[in-house]
Amino acid sequence: MAVKGMASAMGEEGLFDWIGLLGFGLSLAGALSGAAILMGKVLQERQFRLIRSQERMLAQMREEGRRARVFRELQQLVHDLRRPLTVITGLGDVMLAESPSDSRLELLMEAADGMDRMIQEILSGEAVRAVTVREVVDLCLSQISPMPYRDRVVESLSPEVLGLYIRANLMRLSRALVNLIDNGARWGGEVVLVCRRVSGGVEFVVRDRGPGFCGGSFGTGLTFVEDTADSLGGFLEIRSPEDGGCEAALFVPEAREGESG
Repeated sequence: MAVKGMASAMGEEGLFDWIGLLGFGLSLAGALSGAAILMGKVLQERQFRLIRSQERMLAQMREEGRRARVFRELQQLVHDLRRPLTVITGLGDVMLAESPSDSRLELLMEAADGMDRMIQEILSGEAVRAVTVREVVDLCLSQISPMPYRDRVVESLSPEVLGLYIRANLMRLSRALVNLIDNGARWGGEVVLVCRRVSGGVEFVVRDRGPGFCGGSFGTGLTFVEDTADSLGGFLEIRSPEDGGCEAALFVPEAREGESG
């Protein structure tokens, strides 16, 4: 009865117009409701991504802090090794003076000198000397040998480059490379270590197939890598290869003339 009354009052065409407007309004309301739901889902997904990113950053900061504490404790332990090493060196000097032709004592003193040099390099970033690229790579690979990702690390190294001398703190530079490899290995897939001769020095390149540094995660230990590069007069450069993945290039100056050997 109400519809008939409205139809009589508005006429048939007016009623159809009114029904059409009502249908349009309902369609518009439905579209706006759907858009609001979609927008809510998009915002929710963005919030989830932000939370996950923040969680990763917090985890990385905690890991960075843990490593820093471990490194400080290691420095103290290494410093403590100097006392018995000083006794060994002193006794070795006395014994070598009494038996200068004893080759065993010479080997003992060489080993003691090598250990003292390693201790100095761990304790001080300024302990820089001429070392070969091979020494750096060998020490780096020995440190990652027990890691579960070792089989995924591929070396592309030429004998010519391995024989070059660079100015470096052997212990710290090798550790910086380990940090870069460790970061790349976290994303799965193959990690490639390349050494290139470039103008003025050598470039140690670590490449991975994941988002790596370029994916927004700078990994743990990056500050140590940058500080090490800076202390050697070099630098760290992060690149995004066209075929994907990420490339971290650590440049180290070559040894000055007369330093090699």
